[in-house]
Amino acid sequence: MPVPSPTAQPLTSIQGVDFIRMARVYWPWLLASGFLGIAVGIGAFFILGRTSPQFTSTAFVEVLPVLGEGTAVTTATGIGGTQELGIAMETRARGAVSDPLLLRVSDQPEVRQTRWAQQFVVDGIYSPQAAMQDLRNRVRARTISDTSYIQFTARASTRDDAQVINKAFTDVFLLTQNTDSRAFVSNEIQRSERDLRRLRTDIDALNTRINNLIDQSQVTSANEQTSIFAKEIAVLQPLVAEARQQIAASEERLENFEQMMQAPGGVVYPEFVREEAERANIAQQLQLQIENSEAALRSYEAQYGPNHTELRRRRIMLQALRDQREQMIQKKMAESFSALVDSTRRNISTLRAAEAEHLGKIAIAERRLNELVRTLAERENLQLERARLLERMQMLETKLSSLTLERERGARVRIAQEATRPDMRSFPRLIPTVAVSVFLIGGAVSGLIFLREVTEQRIRTPLDVSLGARARVLGFIPDISMDPSAPKRIELACEEAPRGATAEAIRQIRSTLLKSARDNGQKAILFVSGLPGSGTTSIVSNLGINIANIDLKVLLIDANLRRPSLHKVFGTGDKPGLAEILRETATLDESIIQTRIPNLSVLPAGSDGEGTYERFNTPAMSELISQAREKYDFIFIDVAPSVVAGDALALSHRVDAVALVVRAYSEKRGLLNRMKSQMEDARASVLGVIVNAIRPNAGGYFKKNFQATIAYQNGSASPATKDAKPVKAKSADTDDNNTNA
Repeated sequence: MPVPSPTAQPLTSIQGVDFIRMARVYWPWLLASGFLGIAVGIGAFFILGRTSPQFTSTAFVEVLPVLGEGTAVTTATGIGGTQELGIAMETRARGAVSDPLLLRVSDQPEVRQTRWAQQFVVDGIYSPQAAMQDLRNRVRARTISDTSYIQFTARASTRDDAQVINKAFTDVFLLTQNTDSRAFVSNEIQRSERDLRRLRTDIDALNTRINNLIDQSQVTSANEQTSIFAKEIAVLQPLVAEARQQIAASEERLENFEQMMQAPGGVVYPEFVREEAERANIAQQLQLQIENSEAALRSYEAQYGPNHTELRRRRIMLQALRDQREQMIQKKMAESFSALVDSTRRNISTLRAAEAEHLGKIAIAERRLNELVRTLAERENLQLERARLLERMQMLETKLSSLTLERERGARVRIAQEATRPDMRSFPRLIPTVAVSVFLIGGAVSGLIFLREVTEQRIRTPLDVSLGARARVLGFIPDISMDPSAPKRIELACEEAPRGATAEAIRQIRSTLLKSARDNGQKAILFVSGLPGSGTTSIVSNLGINIANIDLKVLLIDANLRRPSLHKVFGTGDKPGLAEILRETATLDESIIQTRIPNLSVLPAGSDGEGTYERFNTPAMSELISQAREKYDFIFIDVAPSVVAGDALALSHRVDAVALVVRAYSEKRGLLNRMKSQMEDARASVLGVIVNAIRPNAGGYFKKNFQATIAYQNGSASPATKDAKPVKAKSADTDDNNTNA
């Protein structure tokens, strides 16, 4: 069963816009808009120069830094160098265009006499407030980067007015700044002196605290004591570790002794305890008596025999000696073992006492060491705080000295360049005016072009198919006017001009089509167009010719019963044909006609009776296609456009696959989307879309490509090829579905 392709998702128009193609297509419009913009700009330049001229006067003011010692530069807010000077200059530049200052400028006597000021005189009364409102847009003050200069500019409709306004602007600014500067410097001096007195008081208090904390000799002694305590701790810590090791060993030994004492069979003494008991004098004496007794016993036994009465007595005495010796040894072992356990316990107690003593000494040394460290740290922090206050005091003294010099020097702002009398207009300027005009007109034209492209719904290029309909593009065929080989009939382009651009485009479509069809086992392919004139018949016939030339058997079925044309293309009879087979008045073998092209056969439409196309939904149509599959490698079916008939939908689920055909600048994206959706809803496998009749005005890509194809196949770009004039193809009939010209 054919598998439907994934449903395409809707796409906005902007996503399908090709800006490079737009530039290629509409470059004459853009060029014309550029020339028009230049012309309008030049006209506007002359008109504005007569009606609204503007002149700009320029002046420069220098801001002097506060004097400092050596080469240091400070400002009124402290030591800040170039960065803080820049901030101060920017602040002054912003203040220069404040409303209070501009109101003073507009009320200056010389400004009142200008032509510009006359527009603010109503009933003989001049309004400085209204003049100030307009002055906001006429004067500017900005700092010059990496300098100590502020640039002042003023615009007016005459040269003299611009100069007068700018001079009044700079004069008022200088007067205000210098007055404010003197007052500011005096206030800064008073504040600095106050801060300096407070700093000196704080430093004296710190000195007192440092001296009261610990004197110089004590600090030296504290440093030495710190070293002593640290050494003492370093000596005691190994002793503690050693005592702990000895305690652990003694406790382990004591534990072993206690286990021996609590053994189930009685006390088990260590071997060295028995050896010590056996070395005792009494044990040695008893052992000597035992040995003498054993010697005498052996002598008697040799003399009197083993059963003599004296021998039995002596044996009893010998055993008594042995028992006495063993009892004595047991007693000695018990006494020695008890003494050993007691000694071990006393040793553990002694070691624990030594450990506690060492730990106590370490704790005392650490406490005294921490106290000394805190004392030294506190003194160091106080000294650092004193150093910081001394540094700040030095800075304040330097600042106070600079401010004093500043007060003695006087003005901090002075004129570097008086307001100039402009010798040329600042508005309008030719190049900016023309540039703005070109930009506006070019932008308007570009916007119209873009709007046209966005609202354009016709399919013009393969990109419109792949982006607009999210469909696969099987290939595209040039308009006949783009084919330098100029075939006489577009339906037979592959036969009449096999080296032409149209034939080459058909070959590329054939390769894509065959690969997809073979991969999916598809033989019967239905070619469907949306509107009449899309060129389905010419594509079917050329594909049939091309595939037949590679030794594959192809059957072309003319299922356009309303306007049949395949029989006219190949010059065959038109009946019996498909209509007769569906009415069961003829068989497939009787109706198929072999064309002059080997391996290519045609099944004409036949004589259409009333309602014959309704039989597309009958089993007869399925049987026909089934029979054709057994005899041919491929079956291509031409059908009426989907807009004028529903035949394509009736056939879509009886074939293996469907190829959609659209004509550039004819079908719209919506129609292609609807065709694709209808085929997918009918569970037809849509192979893709063939775009027919691509024109040069699609952006210029295709014309050069097709011309290069012809030149390459001819071996070189020959003059004949270059100068060949395309000839409009003559269709074999008047069927709009066949048209490609």
